[in-house]
Amino acid sequence: MKFRFIFFLFQRAKICEKRNFSTTHFLVRFLASTQTPDLNEITEESTKSTGGPWKVVLWDDNEHTYEYVIEMLVEICMMTVEKAFLHAVQVDKEKRTVVFSGELEHAEHVQERILNYGADPRMSNSKGSMSATLEK
Repeated sequence: MKFRFIFFLFQRAKICEKRNFSTTHFLVRFLASTQTPDLNEITEESTKSTGGPWKVVLWDDNEHTYEYVIEMLVEICMMTVEKAFLHAVQVDKEKRTVVFSGELEHAEHVQERILNYGADPRMSNSKGSMSATLEK
């Protein structure tokens, strides 16, 4: 229950304050410190799939925040904030996460959008988008 309530607050803060760094930063850090999500919860249901064999793999780096990853996955992969948060935790802990699987053409489109998403405005050392590769 607490987990869902915090995600509700995160969504409201994001909508109402339009990327207010301190509020978003606080909520994500609070979630990360109080909840240890079960990474086994990331299944085919939490990875957008159109039934094809191609996967889009998002790779970890030190130039993007949790907030950036969550916002990007919500926008590009149409994930819920909760699912995007689980992927952000997974990419941070395991250094990679599969964010999409499907036919080659669609997977290439998702990968291209990730690669062109741009730098994280919250981090001065962020030079560009995150890395994403295709796997079969």
